[in-house]
Amino acid sequence: SRRSRQLPSHIEGRVRTLAPECGQNFAIGGNHAGVRRRQIVLDSGKAHVLTTSEEAFGGRSTFLALGATKRYLEANPKMAEVMVAALREAGDVIRNNPEKAAEIYLKVEPSKMLDMARVTALLKSEKDDFGVEVTGVKATADFMTRIGGLKRPPASYKDVFLPVIASTNSN
Repeated sequence: SRRSRQLPSHIEGRVRTLAPECGQNFAIGGNHAGVRRRQIVLDSGKAHVLTTSEEAFGGRSTFLALGATKRYLEANPKMAEVMVAALREAGDVIRNNPEKAAEIYLKVEPSKMLDMARVTALLKSEKDDFGVEVTGVKATADFMTRIGGLKRPPASYKDVFLPVIASTNSN
């Protein structure tokens, strides 16, 4: 039988404390949106942060990963290395030249709500969120195992990610 899907106890206490104030429309949800969408929602004043994934998982945790089937990778053997190199380069631009990164972002994703200065500030404040390193794999896998999403957690992130990631500062 599947285990009950429960929030970690330190998060559940916060939710229970806030629930009476929220009435019947109370809902628990998460927003792993991109920088632009998340900031627009927060800036509206209609939402606020109850907790973060760092608090929930006890540290930083990767929430986006690029995947491919074995068949695709066998047909395109260099693709993983090319993608990782491109993502590494993009992360370097964000960390080393956030103004240029903001310019590129706004060219591709025009916004009436976020200007160059705001996007640059967001990229500077979250500069460590962009790169190829994966973090928190064990915490995520342990959680997925507890709720029945995995039969057993992998021993290492290297069991889940391609060798090209093994050369990064991942955990």
